[in-house]
Amino acid sequence: MPALNDIRAENTLLLAGCRYTAIVPALRVRAMTAEAGPYREVSAATGVPMAMLAALNERESSTSMHTYLGNGDPLDRRTVDVPRGRGPFGRWIDGAEDALHLDGLDQYKGQWDWPLALALAEHYNGYGYRMHGLHSAYVWAGTSLYTRGKYDVDSHWVPDLVEHAPGVALLLRALHDCGAEWQIPGAALTEQPAPGPVPDGYTGHPVHGVLWVQSALNSLIHAGLKLDGSYGARTRAAVREYQQLHGLHIDGIAGPVTISSLDSELTRHVPAAAQAAQAMLLRPASEILPGAAAACPDYCPFRGPDSAVKA
Repeated sequence: MPALNDIRAENTLLLAGCRYTAIVPALRVRAMTAEAGPYREVSAATGVPMAMLAALNERESSTSMHTYLGNGDPLDRRTVDVPRGRGPFGRWIDGAEDALHLDGLDQYKGQWDWPLALALAEHYNGYGYRMHGLHSAYVWAGTSLYTRGKYDVDSHWVPDLVEHAPGVALLLRALHDCGAEWQIPGAALTEQPAPGPVPDGYTGHPVHGVLWVQSALNSLIHAGLKLDGSYGARTRAAVREYQQLHGLHIDGIAGPVTISSLDSELTRHVPAAAQAAQAMLLRPASEILPGAAAACPDYCPFRGPDSAVKA
């Protein structure tokens, strides 16, 4: 399981370059905010922001107040989906507080911001998407960080299935416009276009992009990668190999921890290669990837962007 602080750091970078690509229908926003009373009571008891409660309940049960927040099962009987055997509960509030405590979301009073909220949303749903080098649909559906791949039932992965329901990030963005009570501290997701293509599996480091990662892997583990700026299967496999060799969490994602390790190892063991990689950052995209500038005028090759998952 990746460390929560690492995911929080990744999300800080992801939010800086991400944009939303869909909207939450006004009918759904009204349905979420109509339940302000129960959300307000649970928020006061647990410290979880009202917007987070509304987003999780929308994801799990389309904002039903008759289901368990942890999985959408009916409140009046023991749950059969993960987490199994909870309840029954007499009120939505009681079930919600149980689900939040079970996953530890009630341990962060006074610490909530956007990166943490999205990290805890991924924790709440599960880390399965990371095994496929993809960003979680539960969190990022409806943004430029998600295109396809989904668990249709617990632990069953369908690579070409597309999640059409809004992810938590998009739901939080919709609620952000509903007033201060529904806002989470920090910069909200923006509708401004992302600065360039967002490859699957790459977290969007502001300096060390995909080409740099490929060059570093070639120098350090002789990965034999083609320097094409594409975070494909071979690059992902090489990242996993590097992570295994260096005792890092193995998920195939070039996140802040992995990139920091690459940078340190590159500087320590291959100084000449480090200088070459740094020089590559200063070359125009058209020299590194011929035709890229013509195909996409604002293309920038250096800006990119579990255990089971509950469907």
